[in-house]
Amino acid sequence: MSTFSLKLNAAKQSASWQLALDKFPFNLGKPTAPSLTEPDNKGKEQSIKPRRLREIRDRYTAAKPSLDDAAKRQQDFLAVLDRQHGPRFRRVTLVNTSRLLLHLGRASVLENVGLHCERTTGLPVIPGTAVKGVLSTWACWEGNLNREQFSVARSKFAPEVARVLGSNPAHDPDSSDVAGCITFLGGFPQTAPSLELDIVTPHPEEGRGRITPSPFLAIKADTKWDFVLIASPRLAETEVAPMLDAAGGWLSECLTQIGLGAKTAAGYGNFRPLTDSEKQNDTARFGALLQALQDRETRAEMTDEDRVYHDFVKAVTDWAPLARDIANKPEPDKSHILRFFRSEEGKAVIKNWPSNDKAKARKQALKDAGL
Repeated sequence: MSTFSLKLNAAKQSASWQLALDKFPFNLGKPTAPSLTEPDNKGKEQSIKPRRLREIRDRYTAAKPSLDDAAKRQQDFLAVLDRQHGPRFRRVTLVNTSRLLLHLGRASVLENVGLHCERTTGLPVIPGTAVKGVLSTWACWEGNLNREQFSVARSKFAPEVARVLGSNPAHDPDSSDVAGCITFLGGFPQTAPSLELDIVTPHPEEGRGRITPSPFLAIKADTKWDFVLIASPRLAETEVAPMLDAAGGWLSECLTQIGLGAKTAAGYGNFRPLTDSEKQNDTARFGALLQALQDRETRAEMTDEDRVYHDFVKAVTDWAPLARDIANKPEPDKSHILRFFRSEEGKAVIKNWPSNDKAKARKQALKDAGL
């Protein structure tokens, strides 16, 4: 079997949808040379792009569970960043209200694909360069009296723009060549977004020539995205919050007013902020991630005995029957019960028991067991 045939078989059998998108966009049905066309029912060569994009979309849909796992791991990583950077970490969560096109000009035999994803997992993400670029452009449009004086005539954003985005002495002789104090990590979906096929129909000039619709892939609307900002250590503690507030506010205004990605003038790439109820749910969700991270770190520092005790306590929903029947419990459960009731949390449980015969019996059973 030739090397090319081996590559074809690998492409057909691969579960990686982005591999099919980036490396094997040609007609996999041909056993010999690759082709971007195939004959129709009349024997006329037609583009295989629509069929290939449908195949890639279906392959992406089949990989959705693993992509959701990748999104969850990404969220766990954001929780780690939050713990590491503390007040220098900021999340701006927005929802795309229309289809999203990213990296539309990517190098591919299939033109106008409109996707950007992690190379390892295939999870669609928004690169930080795209976020910073659109924010910089929006600042130029909205915050300057004269576009030719972008670095010197800032009517709305001065002087925060230079500090957030950086300064360029080639345009501003009075500034120094300094990087911005805010790092834009990009946008990360909270769950793997869905893909949809879209189409554009270019018309030939003066109505002459063949009209050939061109399909492309787009990210479906209604995905929550976390845009992450991190303040530089160069900023003093008193400057961190104002700089993050400024950058986060501009980012939210920019994406909700002009959008992100390609074809924003046609309505693509629009975002909206979270509603009040969505904000509460999102805060609780990310708080749970932080708590789970803290629990993992705490567990990693425990001894084996402490881990067993911790798992035992976590599984208990009602301590009253355990206290009542402690004499009949085997080891190490009996020791775990006594250890719990010796702790401050356990003492609080005993204190909240009512003053009746059943509670007195439980207390006596614990005392007889060695409490």
